[in-house]
Amino acid sequence: MRLGSILPSHGDYMALMSTGIGSIENSDSKMEQFVEIPEGVRSITFDYNMISEEPMEWVDSEYDDRFRVTITGEGQEPVTLHEQTVSEAQWRAVPDVNLDGGDNTAYMTGWMRVSADVSSFAGAGAVRIQLEVLDEGDIEYDTVVLLDDVKHRELC
Repeated sequence: MRLGSILPSHGDYMALMSTGIGSIENSDSKMEQFVEIPEGVRSITFDYNMISEEPMEWVDSEYDDRFRVTITGEGQEPVTLHEQTVSEAQWRAVPDVNLDGGDNTAYMTGWMRVSADVSSFAGAGAVRIQLEVLDEGDIEYDTVVLLDDVKHRELC
């Protein structure tokens, strides 16, 4: 799979979440998985590439789409493992990607590697890992998050 010239960080496939691509109207997108984190696992790692039409004209405005990853254990409040907003990211132009709506410009962060501590959830039963791309302040300028290479790491 590819999006313009953007290839997966590893292998042949990647996941795509969007605030608008393929939708009748823009909205938030969520993926979630219920998993058991085995004893001895200290972290999960994953790669993401955030692509948006909001930079550069809408940085530091009310149009501040975001990508968030949370984990929730039984009877607990969600814990944020990672969050990236449009305003906080470093961007570079993507000349061969044009998202629906908005304008003819798109920017990306490039592939970023996240390592998130989940050791407090190891051996505690099923947890919910939720990944979201959230549309903030508008319905015209889309944001896409590509995900790849999700793994867990054991204690050394």
